[in-house]
Amino acid sequence: MGRAVVQTQRSIGGTDMVTIHLGRLCPSAHDASLSYRSVGTDERGVGQRKRLTRWAPEATVFLVVWIALLWFGRERMFRDPGTFWHVVVGERMLNTGEPVTTDSFSFTQYGRPWIAQQWLGECMMAVVHRIAGFDGLLLVSVTLLALTFAYVGRRWFRTGLPGPVVAIMLLLLAGACSYHFLPRPHLVTIALTAWVYGLLCDVEAKRRTGRALLCIPIVFAIWTNIHGGVLGSIVTSVAVLAYWLLFARSRPDLSGRASPAASARVHRAPLLLGVVICLSISSVLLNPYGSRLPAVWLGLMDSDVLPRLIIEHAPLQFFSTEGAMILGLAAVYLFVLAQTWPRDRRVT
Repeated sequence: MGRAVVQTQRSIGGTDMVTIHLGRLCPSAHDASLSYRSVGTDERGVGQRKRLTRWAPEATVFLVVWIALLWFGRERMFRDPGTFWHVVVGERMLNTGEPVTTDSFSFTQYGRPWIAQQWLGECMMAVVHRIAGFDGLLLVSVTLLALTFAYVGRRWFRTGLPGPVVAIMLLLLAGACSYHFLPRPHLVTIALTAWVYGLLCDVEAKRRTGRALLCIPIVFAIWTNIHGGVLGSIVTSVAVLAYWLLFARSRPDLSGRASPAASARVHRAPLLLGVVICLSISSVLLNPYGSRLPAVWLGLMDSDVLPRLIIEHAPLQFFSTEGAMILGLAAVYLFVLAQTWPRDRRVT
């Protein structure tokens, strides 16, 4: 057998380089030299390996929600006839190649003007149904909800909240919106509402630069054609952006990292906010029906019939299970707000 000589030398970067010279181990072997970076001294490599091997808590949230909804949602998530209605309307538009403009389904209103206000979401549902049937709709819906809960849980974990506290808050959140767990376009509203509000919080906390706000009108333009719930997020976003625009003292630093151009971007911050506000408001017009689509949203909100027929439009029932969960979430929110408001006031 041969011998091995280990030599250690300091490299330019300050990390140890270990060189192993292997002698002849057998008559047919050749001398070899192996150089590798010392694992114990390369903190960056250790950190990368830890990030790869560490199980993120939000992954647990995703798996728990995903499996639970797949198990319990096989029947419960299809109790609402709206799911089948959206698929049929989407199939009609896929077959004709154009959005619906007249009522061809009812007897009393046949041929009257009518628009499919969720046309893009309905077409997406019809495509999924063609590929994988109702099982595919269930899988897509459950995955979207699980990703949303994992995103919210991740943000709560990043604030330093203990795992049990996050679990309780997620249970309250699930109970408060459980009656919305239906394979319908409004699931996109649930997911995008969380994302948009998270983006506003990140910009105000200086975790994202002001340029990220330019994504909001693009998302609104797509969201407009999927579900009318975009209107609530538009109002929320415009209110936050307008507050930043009007009150310069409360405006977050939208310039990003310090650089020679950062000071110039600070002076352009009002222009950026104004552009995002205008684009966000006008995004509702980017649809096949033009101004008729937001007019339908406002008409539905003012309807006296829908609250009696559709649970999403009904007033909050405080003594129901969902009402108790919503009140619980409100209590948690007010408690956290009371703790953070004196030292960290933010409009978000």
